[in-house]
Amino acid sequence: MLPLSEIKSLNSTVDEAWRSPVADAVAAAWGLPPGAALYLRSSAAHVFIVPAKTTAQETIFLRFVPARVRPEQALLRPARLLTALSSAGHPVVSAVLSEAGRLVETLATPAGSVHAAAVTAARGEEREPETLTEDQSWAWGAALARFHMDAAPHRGIFLDPGIAGKADTQPALATSPFATLASLNVDPRLARAAETLAADWAALPGLPAQKGVLHGDFELDNLRWEGDAVSIFDLDEARIGRFAEDIASALRDIVGQDCDNPTYPALFASFLDGYASVRTLNEDEVALLPICMASNAARDLLQRTGVLDVEPAAGDSPPWLPDLRSSLVNHYDEKRSLILRVAEKTLN
Repeated sequence: MLPLSEIKSLNSTVDEAWRSPVADAVAAAWGLPPGAALYLRSSAAHVFIVPAKTTAQETIFLRFVPARVRPEQALLRPARLLTALSSAGHPVVSAVLSEAGRLVETLATPAGSVHAAAVTAARGEEREPETLTEDQSWAWGAALARFHMDAAPHRGIFLDPGIAGKADTQPALATSPFATLASLNVDPRLARAAETLAADWAALPGLPAQKGVLHGDFELDNLRWEGDAVSIFDLDEARIGRFAEDIASALRDIVGQDCDNPTYPALFASFLDGYASVRTLNEDEVALLPICMASNAARDLLQRTGVLDVEPAAGDSPPWLPDLRSSLVNHYDEKRSLILRVAEKTLN
């Protein structure tokens, strides 16, 4: 998630027609005229949509991040992985090269230097947990397993010393997110829980067959459906890790706060069955889901201070800022509660 100050700053440049001179500067690198890109949202990146004007064209999304907030690699890694997967026929959106033939451009804009990339739109419709069938949940699980299998040959994208050796503004996760969270020691109860889980995490078997390239955010809102077939996008969180971390991340809306008592038990079971139909998923790996949920929560919490960097001020805040900040505070509180709950079960 981008800092709230950055989202506020970019939002102030967007006019009533959803255009922005910042986006115009980005769009120009893709040969697009001023006003072609329309503001959509800001999360891990600022996203502007360029709607197709004819059936012969494709809708594309421009994505950019301030260079002072994220390194170029934050966009380059996902773009390289998308290119490799789409070239192999995997159902991901395609990266769109700039006019200069590059996956990522670093550009001067009215808001400062940004790193930018573009992708095609995913075809199909979005599904919500409430409307998902068990067959579709099965297909969802199978799709994640196929992603893990097809992405395996491309782990070098994340090990390239020319990329991985560059500095990043995100918290260091050399050991585990639990250890990093515990070292901050700003919340004694959370720090104790993180220490407990850090020890458990370090003791997990390092089986190569259970690790690989992760999508990082294989939730339903990052998929589009045509029947039971899915199109995949938003690889911003792609990295190397345990496959169970990816399963836990994908299922967080299905599971809720407790894997032993999922919100949608039938969908949870069918997802795991679908996944296991493509890649072996044994009971030991399924048993890792609670601690992997907590690990993902710890990663989120490590961003809290950087994201919540502004307080809404009376008379000086856009109307959406208080609600967004409140929503994020609740989100981080839920992640804290999840970590405490998993640690407590571990101790018991």
